[in-house]
Amino acid sequence: MLMDLHCHTDASFDSRMTVERIADRARARGLDAIAITDHNTFAVARDLPTEPQDGLYFIRGIEIGTERGDVLGLFIEQAVTTRDFCRAVDEIHEQGGLAILAHPFKWTRQVAADSLRRVDGIEVYNARGQGFSRWNANALARRLWEMRPELIPTAGSDAHLYSEIGRGRIECPASDESGDLKALLQARNNPRIHRQDSSLLTETRSQFTKLTKRPGAKQLLRFGLHLARTGVWTLRGPGKIGPDVLPPAIEEAS
Repeated sequence: MLMDLHCHTDASFDSRMTVERIADRARARGLDAIAITDHNTFAVARDLPTEPQDGLYFIRGIEIGTERGDVLGLFIEQAVTTRDFCRAVDEIHEQGGLAILAHPFKWTRQVAADSLRRVDGIEVYNARGQGFSRWNANALARRLWEMRPELIPTAGSDAHLYSEIGRGRIECPASDESGDLKALLQARNNPRIHRQDSSLLTETRSQFTKLTKRPGAKQLLRFGLHLARTGVWTLRGPGKIGPDVLPPAIEEAS
């Protein structure tokens, strides 16, 4: 079962993709399932079919921006309204969903043990995860998961453009034909991550889309700040795993 667990539609402020064309592209890329995870909105995901469409499963999801970084909610049934990290994770769990740390080192500098205790998994590969930082955020995310292998590893394209769909995906051996994708991920049965980094330009194209969807001086200023932030982020170097996360043996060797 090949799944892309992070994708945006035109309900997100920085994408213009439609579900119909996303589905066509996903099938062309050989995907069996794709998660729709728009920024802070469930408007499109709530109407996704529960049964596979021409062999493609849709996973209802959301990407919540919080004070500790972005969190993916997968297999949810209603919107997550809070922007507080702990409450967002609780709302996801109350719906029976999975809470996943999204691209944990892309924009955040450090991940603490308390965050890991609360979530169900880590996005160990994000096709946009390198971003402008180019400091191997994905490698840090992978190392973080290796320290906490009880968590579910996930992968996604973080697609905002059709060309990105399927660039980040996870392959999980299916033991039956039940189509229970949540149980498949939770089983952690030798999942395989497929990696194909997106272009550095995709991030800027998304910011430009945001500018055209929300024109005005305020958004233009934000676009300029984005370019400045990505430059500063590059110069600052890699993020780090919080010292309280490291097992004692690793902490001593660091």
